[in-house]
Amino acid sequence: MEESALMEMGNILASSFCDSIADFFHFSLIPSPPSFSFDKMGAMVENVIMAVAQTQETEHVILFKCNFQEEVENGIYGYITLFPQHDSLKNMLSLLGSGGEIR
Repeated sequence: MEESALMEMGNILASSFCDSIADFFHFSLIPSPPSFSFDKMGAMVENVIMAVAQTQETEHVILFKCNFQEEVENGIYGYITLFPQHDSLKNMLSLLGSGGEIR
């Protein structure tokens, strides 16, 4: 039950985050369905990168750290990972003023 609740919360947050980024850049982003895993961070990231590398042609990753905290408690944090395709990344960088140059 807890895993399901965490995945649903992740789905809501990812969809909201994608909507905000899409509005900012004036294009659409479609999040993949959330998944749950409990492991060491390196192992989880490696599995995600391998899965994306097999399905998409991308060489860049944009990682957003999100902090959720209340005034009195420590709170929690999580990461939202964006694997943009080459043309999408060029468009994003161009809109940010770097001329679309990828380094």
